Amino acid sequence: MVDQFTPKAMYFKYLKDQPKIFVDLHFETKAESKYFAVACASIIARYAFLKELDAMGQKYETTFPKGASTIVDKFAKRFLEEHGQTELKKVAKLHFKNIQNLLNVKHD
Repeated sequence: MVDQFTPKAMYFKYLKDQPKIFVDLHFETKAESKYFAVACASIIARYAFLKELDAMGQKYETTFPKGASTIVDKFAKRFLEEHGQTELKKVAKLHFKNIQNLLNVKHD
């Protein structure tokens, strides 16, 4: 069971570089409001995300903004200038358009 946050084809595109991919999945929108296990998984995933964001902030001595906004775009640009493309690739979702646009400019 997968809470469908994106079309199925795009989901598998995001995973294309993973060594093992489970394909026998059921996709359903709003699954976390229908299935207890999916709701639990969502809570666990959010907790893990926030913990990792804090750890990255400590490592780079900064506070990473969440979401999608001009604040995030400016932060990503500044982070790239300070730490370089290699480090940005360790902390950013590379398939997001704003990061793709940022990386299309030569850096490092």
